[in-house]
Amino acid sequence: MISTIPIDPSVVYDIFSKRFADAGFPIKIAKGTPVLLSYQWKHIEKLSRKFQEWGLSIEEVAVYVQIVVSKLSTLPPAQRTIQNVAKNDMIQFCADELERRKDNQSDFIQKIENINNWLISMSGSTREEQIAFLSRRHKPGALPNIVLYYQQGKLSQQFFAFSSVCRKVLMFLNPAERCLCPTDALLNFVSEYKLRQFKPAIKSILGE
Repeated sequence: MISTIPIDPSVVYDIFSKRFADAGFPIKIAKGTPVLLSYQWKHIEKLSRKFQEWGLSIEEVAVYVQIVVSKLSTLPPAQRTIQNVAKNDMIQFCADELERRKDNQSDFIQKIENINNWLISMSGSTREEQIAFLSRRHKPGALPNIVLYYQQGKLSQQFFAFSSVCRKVLMFLNPAERCLCPTDALLNFVSEYKLRQFKPAIKSILGE
């Protein structure tokens, strides 16, 4: 199926160029040769057509390039080229890995959405209602709902990491209660590094 969103080869080239340079093997074009007349550009055009056929977004192209860079990093320096990236076996390997990651992303995002829907059904759709619900204690001295539901598996570490509501409630726990939930350092690592690629989709689900 052809994507309805055009894939601009110049954008694809810019993504490859930056990621390759960051990885330590920059794209090298013969001195005096314009980019558009180089053999590297021909390979970029081939890859851009593939991305168009697959219906990829620019964000997915960026993930594909990350996969490429990871794969090339395992190869000898002489093989870390755009020419090698455009070979059919490399294209197939990276395409398969991209699909695997997309499937994993879909499952992960669905779990976050399920938790969010559960929270809304239990408390309400507003931030204030959710904070009040998660802060509530069934009796004086009892653990607040946020701790109880985390212990029961209804709230996850990943949900804590991206939910500003959960982060707010965690701020008001006493030290003993706070120790029963993931640390701020761990939550920051999850949201800013480990699962950073999911952040826009998750924030959209959470309405943040």
